[in-house]
Amino acid sequence: KRTNRRLAESWVSACEEALRDNFALVGNDDSAKLMHESANQFLLYCSGRVNCESALITLDLKPRQDLFAALWDLMAGVAGTVDTVTVEVLMGSTPETGGGMDKYC
Repeated sequence: KRTNRRLAESWVSACEEALRDNFALVGNDDSAKLMHESANQFLLYCSGRVNCESALITLDLKPRQDLFAALWDLMAGVAGTVDTVTVEVLMGSTPETGGGMDKYC
């Protein structure tokens, strides 16, 4: 559990400068950037960019806290579970968020 939290926090630290360059708000507030969904899933919310309503970054990490899953990954080798990062971006849908640009294209 602690290993996954450290990995997620390291990922945010490595990407935070780029995220802050592109979004006005990174995380829900300054005290807790990452939302802890489960022992192996973390969410990061970003907003405040022209033509973009928000971005939701999901870190799905290996279930390192699960001994059975860890043993299964050792036996499976390369085909085992991997850590993944998914970025979902909601583009602007109102004139205030830069949406409706298709009228001008």
